[in-house]
Amino acid sequence: MKPLQGALQKLLNLRGVSYRWQEPAKHGNLTGEQMGFVAQEVEAVFPEWVSTNTDGFMDLTIRGLEALVVEAFRELNNKIEALERKREA
Repeated sequence: MKPLQGALQKLLNLRGVSYRWQEPAKHGNLTGEQMGFVAQEVEAVFPEWVSTNTDGFMDLTIRGLEALVVEAFRELNNKIEALERKREA
């Protein structure tokens, strides 16, 4: 086991997008606007999250996002605390 490093920067390298499925029936009948990531962009940052299905389309299986978010918050909190200490000095 080892601590996650650089979580904030890794998350900032991702780009959230909104989209609508062209064929909702193939995606659990999810209609309307959805939120997510572009698999090709995610692959550059987290290749372990991306696979190719039998139809040749890329699938995302986001594992560990919660841990990355917590560590990114920790990084931000540490920066805020350092700035506050600097301001108080």
